[in-house]
Amino acid sequence: MVLAHATKITTLLSACLFCSVLAQAAEKPAPVRAASFSLLAIHPAVSAPAQVLSLNDSRIESSLAATVEQIRVRVGDVVEAETELLHLECGDQRNILQQSKAGRDALKARKVFADFQYARARSLVKSKNISDEKLRQHKADAGALQAELAGAEAGVAQALRNVERCTVFAPFKAVVVERLIGVGEKVQPGKPLLRLLDLSALEVSAQVPEFDAESLRQAETLTLLVDAKRYPLKLRSVIPALDPRSRSRELRLDFVEQTAQPGSSGRLQWLKLQPHLPAELLLRRDGQYGVYVLRKGVVEFVVIDGAREGSPAALDLPGDTLIVTEGRYGLNHGDAVIVVE
Repeated sequence: MVLAHATKITTLLSACLFCSVLAQAAEKPAPVRAASFSLLAIHPAVSAPAQVLSLNDSRIESSLAATVEQIRVRVGDVVEAETELLHLECGDQRNILQQSKAGRDALKARKVFADFQYARARSLVKSKNISDEKLRQHKADAGALQAELAGAEAGVAQALRNVERCTVFAPFKAVVVERLIGVGEKVQPGKPLLRLLDLSALEVSAQVPEFDAESLRQAETLTLLVDAKRYPLKLRSVIPALDPRSRSRELRLDFVEQTAQPGSSGRLQWLKLQPHLPAELLLRRDGQYGVYVLRKGVVEFVVIDGAREGSPAALDLPGDTLIVTEGRYGLNHGDAVIVVE
């Protein structure tokens, strides 16, 4: 009986000793590793589809009714501004110019004689050898001829302009992308002759998701990536209209230095300016994502609003804030920890 009682007491003492050891172990701070937010923070790269557009995709039209005499360019040719593209048969226009000049010269001769008569009439009226009515008549004749001469000069200028239009020039540096007529073809005013794509007035169009538009506005560097080549860009405009299907906005950007070829497709790239925490450091607690922050030897679970699994999360914390990087899976909010090397 005494032996059984002693055995029972020994068992109770052992249980108490074991509980004491467990309590001491529970009170001992958990070892963890931690690093400052400034060392862990990243600026995620973002991209969106983009295309290089020419501001001038122009169909060069005829200004005259004439026959195509010569075409001096072919599809694919790159031409500088003021390069001769084609010639129209110009015999009729030169004849009209000659007639206009002859009519103008005749009016000039009549105007010289009318001015002489008016000047002589003014001298005669002083000596009362001509009536005031005759003077006014000479003055009117000179004025009418002056008006006719102005009209004739305009006709000559127009005829000269039409002769110049017989040769069609490139309005800007461009590539010839389509030939719309052939030699010997009769064309009318407004008839398209060639299609040119401007190589000097280029910009980039990009479709950016609505939730990324603000980070793009804040980005310090914007780059277009086309076939492994990078082109610096600057934001020109954000189109106010939102695409209801894709929930994206169209952005227009200008090249800073070199330009890509019109029609090129690539990716618009930028870095988010706000610091983010890498996705692998996020923890899920009670249905929310966050991280353990170390403050005075105790960890606090900081919920990150808008954080998503597998994506870096934007975080607004002082750079010297310590974030638990290892040993965090078994922790709970308020646990005491010790940082080990």
